[in-house]
Amino acid sequence: MGGILESFESFAIGIANTIPSTRLKIWLSAYFHPVETFEKEKKNASLRQMFLDILLVVFFYSAIATLLTPLTLSISYAIVKPQDMTVPNMIPLNFFLYSLVGGIVGVFLGYYLIFLCSKTLGGKCGFTVQSYGMALVFCARSAITTILFVIMGVPCLNIIALLPGLYGIYGEYRVLKAASGLSTKRAAA
Repeated sequence: MGGILESFESFAIGIANTIPSTRLKIWLSAYFHPVETFEKEKKNASLRQMFLDILLVVFFYSAIATLLTPLTLSISYAIVKPQDMTVPNMIPLNFFLYSLVGGIVGVFLGYYLIFLCSKTLGGKCGFTVQSYGMALVFCARSAITTILFVIMGVPCLNIIALLPGLYGIYGEYRVLKAASGLSTKRAAA
């Protein structure tokens, strides 16, 4: 597994180096090395930066999802039900706005609930630092899975798009554990 992950990291970093974005490089570092990046970045933790990061990645996801959802649904319907090639009607602007607002609110609400659980179980970190560290991994996970979104509508290939997402959730768990000082069992709870 280490070889596959290292190859994926080299590929992702190679692409990131062509994009003039410091934040993208930090996100990818957090995705592949969550605890180490959290330790380096926690001094920079702020709700403002976390909001801007999440806004950027959710905007990117919302735009791609708005553009590609009709295409992926068409592919799915063509494979699963060739006789029924209709794509459900949707208003792209509404879909975009709902996914943008819902994504941002959902992430913040989710991190707040995780923070409350962490505190209840004896976590020692504040909301801003803990959530900022987890958001770094989330942003990379979301950027990677958004790029893979196009294949999520293709049956049997959608598992490929889910694997980086699952690994990202594991990275968020590792940051939560490091930030809160919780045991493995408590952090997993």
